[in-house]
Amino acid sequence: MSNEQRDQRGRFAPGHKGLGGRKPGWAGLAKLIHDATDGGAALIQHALTVFEDVNVSPDRRWAAMLFLADRGWGKPASTVDVQVSAGPSLPADWTLMSPSERMRFLDAAAPPLLGAGDP
Repeated sequence: MSNEQRDQRGRFAPGHKGLGGRKPGWAGLAKLIHDATDGGAALIQHALTVFEDVNVSPDRRWAAMLFLADRGWGKPASTVDVQVSAGPSLPADWTLMSPSERMRFLDAAAPPLLGAGDP
């Protein structure tokens, strides 16, 4: 960081960001790891060695297997099957209805909304 970005007291001059858009403490970490591990190949080789070693604890082998699977195929997406029945919609004049009219409507609509009569 150059001194031109600071005022006489050492504070950042107007228009200059303190970190220049970088995350504090992590600038260049990914590149450093990438360069130090031959693009990540050394990390993969280590995980393979751990995974294939029958003398390594099952917990460590499992962790190595997850590491390799997550990076090879990505983490699986979580999916949920949902079936929704919309039921009756509110009438267009709902906001104009009196509280008693609203209650009559809801009482009449309640069985379908709660699934009454469904097998």
